[in-house]
Amino acid sequence: MKNLKMIFSVLPLLLAGCLAVFLTLENEYNEEKEERETARGRDEYRLMMRGGSWQPEKVMAARQFLKEQVETLQTTVNPHKRDAGINQWTELGPKDFSGRVRAIAVHPTDPNILFVGGVSGGIWKSTNGGASWTPLNDFLPSLSVTSILIHPTGPDTMYLSTGEAFVVSTAPGAGIFKSIDGGDTWNLIDALDPNNLTGFHWVNKLVFHPTDRTILFAATGGNSISSPGLGCGEIYKITGSGSGIIDLGTSNICLGTGLSVAVSAEDPDTILACFSGGLLVSGDGGQTWDPKGTSDGFLAVPGRVEVALDPANQSRIYALCENPGENYGVLMHSTNAGRTWATLNPTMAIFDAGGGENNGWYHNTVWVDPTNADIIIVGGVNLWRSTNRGISFIPISDWTEYTNGLSPHADQHIIVAASNYGPTNKKVYIGNDGGIVSTNNIGSAFVTTGWNLLNNNSFGTTQFYASGTSGQSPNRLIGGAQDNGVIMSTDNGTTWTHEITGDGGYCGFSSTSDLIYASTQRGKFYVNGLGMLVGWIPFEDLDVIDTSVFIAPMKIYPNDGDVVLMGGESLWRRDLAALTAPSTNVGPQPQINRFVTAIDIALDSSLVLVGYNNGSVYKATPGTWNWTLVSTSVIPDACSSWNGPITDIAIHPTNTDKIMISRGGYEDCNIIFTNDGGTTWQSRSDGIPALQVNCLTWHPDIGNWIYAGTDLGVMASENNGQDWNVMPNFGGSDGPAFVEVTELQFATASVFGTRTLTATTYGRGIWKTSTSVRKDIFIDEDCINCGVGTQSFPFSNISDAEDAQAHGQTWTIDAGIYTVPSNNKLVIDKKIGKVNTTNGSVIIGQN
Repeated sequence: MKNLKMIFSVLPLLLAGCLAVFLTLENEYNEEKEERETARGRDEYRLMMRGGSWQPEKVMAARQFLKEQVETLQTTVNPHKRDAGINQWTELGPKDFSGRVRAIAVHPTDPNILFVGGVSGGIWKSTNGGASWTPLNDFLPSLSVTSILIHPTGPDTMYLSTGEAFVVSTAPGAGIFKSIDGGDTWNLIDALDPNNLTGFHWVNKLVFHPTDRTILFAATGGNSISSPGLGCGEIYKITGSGSGIIDLGTSNICLGTGLSVAVSAEDPDTILACFSGGLLVSGDGGQTWDPKGTSDGFLAVPGRVEVALDPANQSRIYALCENPGENYGVLMHSTNAGRTWATLNPTMAIFDAGGGENNGWYHNTVWVDPTNADIIIVGGVNLWRSTNRGISFIPISDWTEYTNGLSPHADQHIIVAASNYGPTNKKVYIGNDGGIVSTNNIGSAFVTTGWNLLNNNSFGTTQFYASGTSGQSPNRLIGGAQDNGVIMSTDNGTTWTHEITGDGGYCGFSSTSDLIYASTQRGKFYVNGLGMLVGWIPFEDLDVIDTSVFIAPMKIYPNDGDVVLMGGESLWRRDLAALTAPSTNVGPQPQINRFVTAIDIALDSSLVLVGYNNGSVYKATPGTWNWTLVSTSVIPDACSSWNGPITDIAIHPTNTDKIMISRGGYEDCNIIFTNDGGTTWQSRSDGIPALQVNCLTWHPDIGNWIYAGTDLGVMASENNGQDWNVMPNFGGSDGPAFVEVTELQFATASVFGTRTLTATTYGRGIWKTSTSVRKDIFIDEDCINCGVGTQSFPFSNISDAEDAQAHGQTWTIDAGIYTVPSNNKLVIDKKIGKVNTTNGSVIIGQN
């Protein structure tokens, strides 16, 4: 590490550092407040990194492609599986800082059994009232669970919906699923065609018909979501326990995406359909619809609307309105089943965390006590309670106390009563951006009292943008998460601590010093480990010196961990050995609306590449910083429309001429490769469907092995990306789940020939696996499609052995005549090794 003694001898710097520590503590509120104000920035960023559209048909095709590949492997005798050494995955957490929950269901006869859905983490079950949780299926076609229903008299029958359509937060879902064994297994309902899910890519809410449980109603988003619109949502009636579907025609009126639906138990012909842009009411079972407006006493521009029916009198209905353009929500009520309305509470400051922006489009829920109609709970940023039927409210939670374990997380999405709720049992469950909480008495819970945080170190649904592992200490992990800030573990994931609030971004550990780096939304960067200056010190804000994407990329120099690169419109270099020295703009020349989205540095720090949101890639030698464009007209013909955002760049660890690049969007050409430093490029997308690829990493020891993190898990190649594997034991990818993998990193140290690979996900936390390096390779030409180069399942040709090579391997080749590789040479890629033969000699020749 460079000398840091200067920090302690220069008084102004010490004072600046102390002030920075103070400001870090002082401004935790402001950091999180900014996140409350910029949720759309997050969604716009995620959409941009996917080329501007989710393209649900391509997502569906990718899932089907992987499914078919798995089925082929499962029926093949001794299939040749190229998994690049991936073994079983181990979940590292965090399981107490969880991700967003919009779905909660309580077993109707056993209140200790709960089901919860993460919007990108799948369905989970608890049998002890939330004390612990178990994931039910990590390989559902979609882990974006938005709604869960349990049949009230036959609880083995369950339904769940997939696809969260709140702006552009998550990938398209895969329709509506049904279970007949209490959630152990799930299948698409009979009425839906897995090859054509038009209209059911985003299903936000399911409800039962109040008297006929063979009928369900579904609120859905448009067929596609792309900025700036959400499309026209629809309300569907599902009949015959999932065997039939009736389109109720609400999209003809088009009030935006369908977010929820409510049906009166007293008069099931009364249906209320809630949209991102208003409310529709039907009095004839959905045959006709009446859009609510000023002539009915409703708001002219209500924005998102959520409703709750008074259980004791279902003609009394409450509607919580976003009220866009104002910094407060509006609570309306109707006493005649939604035909006319009156304003009950016109200035509800529940959607604003203090910055003046109304986020009622995102966090918006209302609930009426089933046993006491005077009590109404509304949720926005925090939770509020009324004891006089909505005339006045008091706050009963404070998200700033969440990390102290005293109050619910911010952004409330769903409120559900316990199945045995009654006058003496007031237990309620709440889903929000931090997972699930409960209170034993919703009538008395207050800001920091009466709350139970139920993630309980077992609900692993954290949505990570990025993470970092430590080469010096493999037990240290750090990650930046959606709405959970920066969180860190020093014991290999057993426990985690909350470090910085906001939306966490790129993080990492210095490989040469004690420094730890972190970032939050819009290019705010922090460092920890500067000797006596304990705590996180902000050292750069790209919003001040530049402009960046919502999650600005950062890379630490591999051979000088005091130096980092950060991406805005330009690339910025900062040397933390001199904390007061400003960041330096090292280029390339900025252009309007062009932002850095990916950075990589060669292992010896001799080369830097940067990628942009328009698909361009530049390279330079650090120090001189003379930039060369390497990816405009030289891309392969298969990638003629290469203009999407660069999601990652991977420079080979021992040969800087070998570079792999991925781009965002559901495109057939999503990965390109060069072995001449960028002069020519080849498509390396065979075996990967038109699927979002988020990250890439090379194996540190085996020159041809590379790994890709996609929206459906990890995929691996053993031949420089010429082929990508499909693994039957992981449902179609190399695991760890059918989830977005946002970061892949290898531990610096190798233990007995095994490397640890860490996969960071957006919805299922962080995982690790070991990748075993094969030291002994066996080849036998008589073994047809045999396997993986082991003695029992040898390769059948020389080329496969070359693809699997590593340092110091021994090749054992059975006697025979073998075709040489295409270059007519038998080479072990300049690696030290030896070749043995068994049962006589081997003739290497051409056919």
